[in-house]
Amino acid sequence: MLADVPSEIFATEALALRRAGFAVLPAHGKEPTRKGFTKWKHAPGPRAVAEWAEEDPTANIVYVPGLCRTERGGDPIVVVDADDAETSGRIEEIFGRTPGKVKTRRGKHALYRDGGSALGNLSSLKKFGLNADLKHGRSIVVAPPSLHDSGTVHYAWEDCDPSVIRDLPMFNVQALQGLIDSRSPSRELQESQSPGRESRPYVTGTAPAPGMAAGRLREDSRGLGLNDMLCKHAWAVDGYDELLDLARTINQDYPVPLDDDEVVKRSKAVWKDRTEGKLQRWLGREATAQATKFEVKDLSAQGKNGGDALMLLMLFRAEHSARVRRGETFEINPKAMAKCQSLHWSPGRIRAARNVLLEAGYIKVVAQARNCRTGRMATQYTLVID
Repeated sequence: MLADVPSEIFATEALALRRAGFAVLPAHGKEPTRKGFTKWKHAPGPRAVAEWAEEDPTANIVYVPGLCRTERGGDPIVVVDADDAETSGRIEEIFGRTPGKVKTRRGKHALYRDGGSALGNLSSLKKFGLNADLKHGRSIVVAPPSLHDSGTVHYAWEDCDPSVIRDLPMFNVQALQGLIDSRSPSRELQESQSPGRESRPYVTGTAPAPGMAAGRLREDSRGLGLNDMLCKHAWAVDGYDELLDLARTINQDYPVPLDDDEVVKRSKAVWKDRTEGKLQRWLGREATAQATKFEVKDLSAQGKNGGDALMLLMLFRAEHSARVRRGETFEINPKAMAKCQSLHWSPGRIRAARNVLLEAGYIKVVAQARNCRTGRMATQYTLVID
């Protein structure tokens, strides 16, 4: 296996990984030689990577999942790191099949698209019965063809290459929650209790992962956990009283509830931030979109693909409206969307609905596909927002 590994790993392979969308850093073993990446907002550019390649050509390559992008302006990634062969097989059974796989010394990395999951500080899945780690955010993942610490084995792509980042399916947060709940102390407690005895739900201290699980704690703090949930749901309620009712409901599920004065105080603060425009929509929210009566009628008159076009438009608005308002664009890749089951459609059906939206003027092309200095750039689109 070592015969195929270049002697200058970083100099030979790092730039191609960066151009594909991986946020790469040089490393000695698994330890990055560049510091401060936990506070970076963007991946280092190709020029920086090229300079590092000259300075330390034989370094290993690691990447930061939260700074990677599946396409320009796209999503970061999540990596499930299985520590043995048996777990490697279970990963795709639990979280779904993915074309992005990397062989390691003992197991395998499985790569997924992160559509905005609030995974908090959850890193090890071992206490939930799975011999694997979860790499996301500002954690570090070793990239092929880096050498293992032993010096006898290298990391290797399995039936793929760095471009697979564009075709990754969405990480299954529901499956993760099911894994957590299946091993939670509350389950064991309920099984040992006599029928009819009341029990409170278990609240994990590794929260807010995953973000959709109500009432989970951040840094072992009930107050911070409640604040996270209120920030998430503040956009889905009609007023302060409804937000306060939600806060009290969440608080009741804590093993030791907060004082009601604390619940009221936090609810008022979150609602004040929302009304004053200081509250940003939480990444773990369930995105929503709206259509006017005219738009529904207009697209329904666009032939047999009009209904599909309306559904696709709602998806684009839910996923990309905030990006478009910031002046950014997005890519439409029917093949990748079908593979990750964005709408459970075939590529042809997605393509037909996209064409209707283009012809009807609901989306438009901003830039055609082209080769550029950092690699191949796909066609970029934007929503037409009045």
